[in-house]
Amino acid sequence: MTKEDEKVNSNTGLQDVREFWIELARTVVRESLSSTESSAQQIVTLVGVLIGVYSGAITISTIRTQKLELWLLILLVSPIVFWLISLVASLGVFWPNKYAINIQSATGAKEFMENLLRKKHYRLQISFIFLFAGIIVLIIALISYLLL
Repeated sequence: MTKEDEKVNSNTGLQDVREFWIELARTVVRESLSSTESSAQQIVTLVGVLIGVYSGAITISTIRTQKLELWLLILLVSPIVFWLISLVASLGVFWPNKYAINIQSATGAKEFMENLLRKKHYRLQISFIFLFAGIIVLIIALISYLLL
């Protein structure tokens, strides 16, 4: 193999690598909206299960028959409040809006999609924050209840 052949093969290999990364980036952009909505659907399901299990646990426990201090009662109810906020934020990912978009403009379409994804991702982040905040408060509430 001559040096010229090695140079051609090296450039072809670099081109293949570039095309791979460009195609991967295109795939990520194409699937970003559906993956954001899929994550929101999973949070909606998880929050529903958490609220159901936690409400059931409170219902069958002796907590409701006890006279609790106000701070502990607020602490025990807080996870449900956080999870409801998480649920609303997750559902916000699906809220339809009126969209004004010029489909003839590549720049306009790009800006529209970036703005749409930014809003949906922001709502998803809020949902994650409140989901985990509810779990942390739940742990604190259970520890506080058990130590009393």
